[in-house]
Amino acid sequence: MESLEKAQIITHVEKSLNYTVFGVRWLPCSAKVVVLGSHPKDTGALQVYELSKGELKLVLEVCLN
Repeated sequence: MESLEKAQIITHVEKSLNYTVFGVRWLPCSAKVVVLGSHPKDTGALQVYELSKGELKLVLEVCLN
């Protein structure tokens, strides 16, 4: 009987953010992720990052009131 390999999570890059993150989702067929969270003053945060040359570059930022 063949053994199935366990799923692995591989960290490519880490990023410090100044708000609480509630979710991170990868945009399929791209090198982009969407981050959704909340700032300490109860305003929302939505950011899109792109992985480029081993770094996360901010592509879009929306402040949600």
